[in-house]
Amino acid sequence: MKEYIKLFRNVKSRNLDINTFDYPEKFFENMATTKSWEFIELKLNQSANEDKETGLAAVIFCYKNSSNDYNPIFVGLNYDTVEKYNTYRQAVFQVVKRANAIHANKVFLGLSATVEKRKFGARAIPKFAYVQAKDNFNMEFIETMAVKNH
Repeated sequence: MKEYIKLFRNVKSRNLDINTFDYPEKFFENMATTKSWEFIELKLNQSANEDKETGLAAVIFCYKNSSNDYNPIFVGLNYDTVEKYNTYRQAVFQVVKRANAIHANKVFLGLSATVEKRKFGARAIPKFAYVQAKDNFNMEFIETMAVKNH
């Protein structure tokens, strides 16, 4: 489980599309004991691995809901292998393959890396979020800065 968490934190520290935060180790341990969660591991094929890299290349934390929808919620990546072996693309492929194997109704591939996911037939669904702030001084200040620059 420690390796899974390490790979998740690799992505969390680099992903600027979505602002996330660290989860406690207990969070991941609880996932492992819940029937609705499963983990897809990607390891390098040793026969093709001339550099003798070891460990996981990627892990995908997937949730199966009561409607039989498949939701890869988190991904963890070993960035030493991402470019050389296209591990992110392979992770998305394995998620789609697993969803097909369990006859999932839908696969929800998440909020970022849209271009990569379109290669697998995904389509973007626009979403909006609204925020209500108790103190909007900072938002108004930022707005005045934007107006001054135009």
